[in-house]
Amino acid sequence: MIEFNIVWLISLIVIISFSIIYVLNGIISYKKENKQSYSFLSNFPNELSFPNSIYRKRYLLFTLIYASLFSFVLWDTFPFISTFGSFKILVIFEAIFAIINGISFVLINLIEPKFIRQHTLISTIYLASCFGILAMISIFGILLFTTTGRILPLIIGIITTLLSILQILIILNPKLKDWAKLEAFVDENKNINYRRPKIFILALSEWLTFLLSTIGLILFLIVII
Repeated sequence: MIEFNIVWLISLIVIISFSIIYVLNGIISYKKENKQSYSFLSNFPNELSFPNSIYRKRYLLFTLIYASLFSFVLWDTFPFISTFGSFKILVIFEAIFAIINGISFVLINLIEPKFIRQHTLISTIYLASCFGILAMISIFGILLFTTTGRILPLIIGIITTLLSILQILIILNPKLKDWAKLEAFVDENKNINYRRPKIFILALSEWLTFLLSTIGLILFLIVII
């Protein structure tokens, strides 16, 4: 395992603080640009800014940095890979899923939802990679408990198992098949128009995956100590 060190502590603090700053920055920018509040139930992550927004470049920079934090898992653990013994294959797979998750998150912010087929494909990869992250941590934690008797890995293993189940339910949600379907409504002029439902299922799924991926990465940094 990796011994406690300043690099590990900085990694943990940066991931937690940057995730919070990343979301808050987007919400504030969205409200300034669109004069309305952002909704995690119906707005996609990439709608925290728009192509013509003055905040677009700053938001994309934050997105790239956030994704890089996931890739950092590989570089943070690679020098110590030999210390994981029989568990190193799980750590390698964890790093691979983390990198895929980071890259796909960047792509869903670059490919707008109006490109339905492309966005759906990347979003599917994003959701699946989150499950991979959580599943690897779950297996790692439980196996670590069986060989060392430490309670913390078991607790993290149980938590990530529950989160893995939640992520599977998100992926298998039948409503995702028709995520682009809009709801009809009659406006004040008695014309039929279309709008997003209050809960736009793919947008909500991407935000839940963002949350679970971040939690997974934090738990991974904790369990390897």
